[in-house]
Amino acid sequence: MGNCFAKGKESRSPRRIGPSPSSLKLSAIQADEHLPAEATRDSVESSRYTSIKVLRSALERGDVKLLKASWFGQHGTTGKRLPSRQTLERESPDAFANCAMVQTCLREVETAAACDERQCTFPGIVAVSYCWETNLHPDTRGSLLRKLAPVLEFYASQRAARDLDPDFALLIDFWSLHQSAVRTEEQAEGFRRAMGAMDVFFAHKGTVALLMTAIPDDWQISNLYADRGWPTFERAL
Repeated sequence: MGNCFAKGKESRSPRRIGPSPSSLKLSAIQADEHLPAEATRDSVESSRYTSIKVLRSALERGDVKLLKASWFGQHGTTGKRLPSRQTLERESPDAFANCAMVQTCLREVETAAACDERQCTFPGIVAVSYCWETNLHPDTRGSLLRKLAPVLEFYASQRAARDLDPDFALLIDFWSLHQSAVRTEEQAEGFRRAMGAMDVFFAHKGTVALLMTAIPDDWQISNLYADRGWPTFERAL
């Protein structure tokens, strides 16, 4: 993302190697270097989930990349398997939100977090919680994306009805975070930092968490959404 921001239960799959869900929120809070030393835990948690500092930092460093909902919605109708983030960045860079889009989405999140209304305002960042189909790839036949596509279309229509840009940004871990099989040392460090920000993407007052609790009909898996550590953590947030 580079100069876009210049001033002027234990997981059963290898997708998220890092702190356990039960300790992630606290450890991430303790690691936030921007927080004043005298802050109480309550004030720390409150600011963490209303300020966009953590989100901005993760995106600025490139630890997390947001995806264009329009691109993923269109791809979801093809039924094709998508490669990991590293390959997708090389082969289909237009799948990712550009600098201007990310900045707009962050402003929407900030506005939504400051709003007292309890109704959803359909802000520009949506974090998707879901099961992985296999240990190596979350969606081997594109079935998950087919289920996701109409939801993205609905969300876009609601944004358009509110005079917002219909397109918006997604966080989907396999395509937003560097994956283990091909991580460089630098990417591995970025992945560890990204793990410390996941609670904010899902629990922030100005973002939306989309829980895909139903698996595709053609998946043959024994551990469903409610049986997985990370989806359970994301749902609890």
